[in-house]
Amino acid sequence: GISIDIIDLGPGDQEAAIYDGCGGNEVWCESFPSGPEIVGGLIPGATYYLIVWSDGTTLTGSFDMCIEEFMPPPGDNCGNAQDLATLTSPYSSTTSGYSDDEDVSCLNASVDHIFYIDVPSAATLTISTPTDTYDSRHRVAYGGACPGDNEIDCIDDPDNQVTTWINTTGMMQRVYWVQEAFSTTTSGDFTLEWDLVLPPPVPNDDCADAEPIACGETVSGTTLGANIDAIGDCGTEITGPGVWYTFTAGTIPRFYSLSTCNQAGYDTKISVFTGDVCGELTCLAGADDTDGCSGGSTELIFTPSLGRVHYVLVHGFGQEQGAFDLTLDCDVEAIPTGCTDPTATNYDPDALVDDGSCVYAPAPTGNDDCAGAIAVSCGQTVSGSTTGATFDGVGTCGTSNTAPGVWYTVVGNGDLITASTCNQASFDTKISIFTGSCGSLSCLQGDDDDTGCGLTTTESWLSTPGVTYYILIHGFGTAAGDFDLTVTCAPPPAGDDCATATPITVAPPGGCPANAVFGSTIGASDDGPQSPCDGTTNNIGVWYSFTAPASGIVNLNIVEITGNHEAAIYTGCGGASVFCDITPNSELITGLTPGATYYLIVWSDAGLEGDHSVCIEEIIAPDNDNCADAIELSCNTTVTGSTTFASPDAAPTCDGQTVTAPGVWYTFVATTRSVNVNTCGSNFDTKISVYSGGCGGELVCVAGNDDYCGTQSSVSFVPDLGQRYYVLVHGFGSATGSFHLEYDCENPIPRPQGTTPVVTDDGISLFPNPAQDELNVKLNAFLGDKATLSVHNSLGQLMMERRIDQVELPVERLNTSQLQSGLYFLTVDVEGKGRFTKKFMIGSSRP
Repeated sequence: GISIDIIDLGPGDQEAAIYDGCGGNEVWCESFPSGPEIVGGLIPGATYYLIVWSDGTTLTGSFDMCIEEFMPPPGDNCGNAQDLATLTSPYSSTTSGYSDDEDVSCLNASVDHIFYIDVPSAATLTISTPTDTYDSRHRVAYGGACPGDNEIDCIDDPDNQVTTWINTTGMMQRVYWVQEAFSTTTSGDFTLEWDLVLPPPVPNDDCADAEPIACGETVSGTTLGANIDAIGDCGTEITGPGVWYTFTAGTIPRFYSLSTCNQAGYDTKISVFTGDVCGELTCLAGADDTDGCSGGSTELIFTPSLGRVHYVLVHGFGQEQGAFDLTLDCDVEAIPTGCTDPTATNYDPDALVDDGSCVYAPAPTGNDDCAGAIAVSCGQTVSGSTTGATFDGVGTCGTSNTAPGVWYTVVGNGDLITASTCNQASFDTKISIFTGSCGSLSCLQGDDDDTGCGLTTTESWLSTPGVTYYILIHGFGTAAGDFDLTVTCAPPPAGDDCATATPITVAPPGGCPANAVFGSTIGASDDGPQSPCDGTTNNIGVWYSFTAPASGIVNLNIVEITGNHEAAIYTGCGGASVFCDITPNSELITGLTPGATYYLIVWSDAGLEGDHSVCIEEIIAPDNDNCADAIELSCNTTVTGSTTFASPDAAPTCDGQTVTAPGVWYTFVATTRSVNVNTCGSNFDTKISVYSGGCGGELVCVAGNDDYCGTQSSVSFVPDLGQRYYVLVHGFGSATGSFHLEYDCENPIPRPQGTTPVVTDDGISLFPNPAQDELNVKLNAFLGDKATLSVHNSLGQLMMERRIDQVELPVERLNTSQLQSGLYFLTVDVEGKGRFTKKFMIGSSRP
């Protein structure tokens, strides 16, 4: 954003507008600009065009104009909304100096201040503005993007109404608070007060923490505070929070029952799964409401998997939550046994448990074996069946092989070949692709279900001319049935594999999006898992290559035009991963080797292929990124700088301030006996570390500070005259940003001539007393003497000490910001003149 001020000097009038290009779109227009105007939403680095005009030749005149960068205050818009979790309630703030961003519901065009807080499932949020200095209004909403899709309250009068909201959605929700005025011309101060009460933890919220339940046992539970399980529907939709139980079924065939019937305080559902581990569960049965069970409670009667571990999920209709009792009955009635395989000659449709008595007709010949594979060609559809086929036992090839299958072959022609049973099968199909020969098959790839195909399958690969590919059609579990297999061939898109990656020229700084290239994953082949961010198959991708610039830093910009896109960068085809993100947008990539070639893959999940653009631009680190390139400071000056795109420094911890964020360097030679460097008023959370020594691993800590003026820093110290010092400006945590660095030097005080005057008292005084962050010690009676200043607490513990080889300043300043409130004693030992002690207090209230 910018602030633009056009001052009419007469005799005419001036009007103004800003466009994004000659003949481009208007981004701002003002008929009679008066005073600074804020223009937001500008693209950093882009060029804009400003026109200033007068109405007719009789109104022409002169004007002055000033354009400067505008940094919005915290909470001015959704992009920098303030997180209440980082603030302390009550929190006093203002809308003065803010802009208008949100006009939904009861809000209007007045300036607003935006906050948010994340509220866990079943937690209670209480929030209000108990005081304000103007006629305000506010809106509270949750869900979706800022300022929230689901409105909780939108309040005008009275301003101090309290909003209480319980999160019954079953998942974490972000709640937004937008504070503004009733009048579009009014702003003022307000106090925001809030309280977040968390629910007690639910011990069996996750499958891995499932609570055991025994046959004949009734257990009590609750879903209040639980989360919704992203496990897929099982016998009934899973939409509400749930809790887990587990049991192992016996070996005697019986019907089992799980019941909350007339034992629940809300509308319950029950789903039962089998599986050896929680991450690989298979749905067995599920139920919602049951006749004879009040209040939407449930009884599920089901056939268990004999001898296996079962997992039970108790959840709710919609997003309902509450308490319940759950009963497990393992002896409802006997289960009929027999042959349950419909393909067997003695299939028993009334049998619910297979007793191993199934008898089968002789296995078919033909393409049941690899050696009898049926040849197919591009554009052909063939009908087939795995019913009566034998199990091939080829192991896992992209997907496990557990069911009977039949074989086909196709000869590669260099095109992208697709083998598909998508929506063309009566059973849950799988497809595996092999090369080699029937006696020595080599897995190429495989897949199970695909997006848009239900339980059927599509598999694509880039073929090599003349190579024979073996296609195995098989089923999930033991499934078998009829299908149609369609084989299609199409030229692959540019860069379909790493070896044919499309070269991209790295743009200079600011060269994006003008230098973007366009690509598409439509028609690309499956590149398999991309480590470390996507370990799944069905990653349909295209490849690009680029040469790392001299800075070793680039910004990767990927724009989704259609479909969905993910991205990764490797050091070579089959090389190490240096970047991987399933939601890439604008990503900073550091640590690249200048001149080295890197390979970028952009992929889509199967069924979500589409078009995209890619732009890579070089990022230049600040000139003073390294200690050896430190910028020289001059006394009593202020310089501006930025740590954005700087690199972290391996500088030693100084005064407890560790170096965790990127930083930049300055240097000076001390010419005075008192020095201060500070970043007060800067726009991010800074730290300052001051060193002596040298840049080549010889830095010695002199002084450091984190928060002195708000979240900015200030360091004062008495330097050695002629000594070179190095100043590192860095950030708290990983924070980066722009700053102002002020370097203040006090003029040296002349040393007294002749004999030090004799004083009638001890010559020491303290001010202010009580003190807050700084204590001044008056020592003008001891100029030229050697002295030691020590501070002890009321228990006699030493809190700080300063040694002065020669007192040259009439007043020494002690930084007391780290002392707790209370009584302290200052002792001044003056060599040859004695010891003097003074009491002082640290106030209980700090600014």
